[in-house]
Amino acid sequence: MPRGIFIAIEGIDGAGKNTIAEAIVQNLSALYDHFVITEEPTNLPTGRRIREILDGKTPPPPNGIAFQQLFVEDRREHLAEMIQPTLARGTNVLSVRYWLSTLAYGMLEGALDQYLELHRAIIGTEMVVPDLTILLDLPAAEGLQRIGRQGREFDWFAKLDTLTKIRENYLTLTRRSDLGRIIVIDATMPKDTVSRHVCSAIEAQLGETA
Repeated sequence: MPRGIFIAIEGIDGAGKNTIAEAIVQNLSALYDHFVITEEPTNLPTGRRIREILDGKTPPPPNGIAFQQLFVEDRREHLAEMIQPTLARGTNVLSVRYWLSTLAYGMLEGALDQYLELHRAIIGTEMVVPDLTILLDLPAAEGLQRIGRQGREFDWFAKLDTLTKIRENYLTLTRRSDLGRIIVIDATMPKDTVSRHVCSAIEAQLGETA
């Protein structure tokens, strides 16, 4: 049985990742019978811990690097429990956030190579690079306007200067040839237009690997 296609949707908060992911599955389900959506952080043990930290229910790690390590550990569980078995069955997987998020957010405090090494140390040869990563690019100011929560202390990244830097980090990552195929789509366009562009990119990827 042919391996499934692995696609990741990335972007800053407010870029519309979940909305677009749902539209993708709806629009492509008529053409492709086997297509599932997942996300990070997951509902696996480490992912639940991350969500508790983000919700302010659990104290955060001492620094950003330790926090991003949790995301990589969650990714290891995600790969073992869901992504790899699903792809092996020939089912296509769409993940809302994946390793580009760890790299882009982690680069606020550390070097890119540090986070690549973290993946090698924790996941090793079990790491799966997406066949296609779609970056929904949105200016930080518009992202904050969409999420409408600037200034709340527990929203660590919901500050204009921080989110601007994260966006810059994402765009920097698109120039790296070792991170897999990455396509940038303007997320300031109307939702239906963004969805069409994303679906066209995915259909092209599926066609290439058919």
